[in-house]
Amino acid sequence: KAILTEEQIHLNFALAHGGVPATTHFSFPHGAATFQDRALFLATQQLGEDLTNGALLAWIKDMATMDQPRLAQIGGQLMQVEGGHRVVGRVIMNANPWDNWAFGPVALKSFLQVPAVVKAAGFLSPRPGNDFAFHPVSASFPGVINTKP
Repeated sequence: KAILTEEQIHLNFALAHGGVPATTHFSFPHGAATFQDRALFLATQQLGEDLTNGALLAWIKDMATMDQPRLAQIGGQLMQVEGGHRVVGRVIMNANPWDNWAFGPVALKSFLQVPAVVKAAGFLSPRPGNDFAFHPVSASFPGVINTKP
């Protein structure tokens, strides 16, 4: 629940600064089966975190190139949190080692590539039987700190 709260805080921040959701409906690479098989769920969670970390790394590069150091820094703050989510999933998977990245992979050249990459991974193609609506949650959870950049 703490991770869900953190994601809601990230969304609230983006919306407060002019961000607009690309969609309110999502799909999963394996549809409803994602939630019926623990290993498939965790593999999907890892894919989501890997995509998010790659997107944030591209964001940081783009913001630095555009001489926006504070926005680049906020991207780094977000990436720290998302990297933590990745490790939580690896702990639950009992992966060895839990934290296995010495450097995060550079997957994208620009943040503008994010929508196409996320869609290609199977997260932005809702259709009957694989259509999951976004529902906001509380942006407060006991113990979640540093709720503003």
